[in-house]
Amino acid sequence: MPLEIRFLFRFELWRAAVYGLGMWRLICILFVVGISTEMEAQPAGANYDDAKVPAYLLQDPLVMADGTLVKTVRQWDKERRPEILKLVETHEYGRTPDPIKPKFE
Repeated sequence: MPLEIRFLFRFELWRAAVYGLGMWRLICILFVVGISTEMEAQPAGANYDDAKVPAYLLQDPLVMADGTLVKTVRQWDKERRPEILKLVETHEYGRTPDPIKPKFE
């Protein structure tokens, strides 16, 4: 049991005994301490070693979805950049909601 939890536990036991805060409070404290000792800081099986990461290939940002190469700034601004933003919107963050216009009556 971590030191902070042990100290808190002892303090709460002392306070419950001195002030007579009741058995239910004591039971709740024991329950919370029991749960907190079983929790882990990181999920089981988390990988922190870069050598264990499988090989992966990132797509070339200058190749459009249909396979053509981006050759100009205009082509990037008008075609490829919106494609990438649409991919991020679809697979990562979702769509930004439209602004709501308030109505005053």
